[in-house]
Amino acid sequence: MVDNAQEKETYDNLKRRIDLILDGIITEKDNAEEIDRVDASLLGVGKKKKGTGELEFIKNFQNTALMISQKTNMDVKGMTVFEFYAVLESLKKQAEQAKKQNNGRKSY
Repeated sequence: MVDNAQEKETYDNLKRRIDLILDGIITEKDNAEEIDRVDASLLGVGKKKKGTGELEFIKNFQNTALMISQKTNMDVKGMTVFEFYAVLESLKKQAEQAKKQNNGRKSY
């Protein structure tokens, strides 16, 4: 039983690939080009890969961790999740206060 549309598409492509291979064996026809297209589809070539959002999340986390480390001189890797977000919220509040204090003034 297929759980979702993506799995169905994968099974359909696998079946198509097997059919092409067997057809090539039976008829001695060269189906290599079509098999390559099915393989590309199976491998997701040219499609946005699942997990791209996860990669962006990791990049954003790393950038935020670096910023916290630079601003606080704290060991971010040793923090709990609660400590991490507490420090992040504190830095956001400090930045908002600094922005309000400098409103209209240029800092050089």
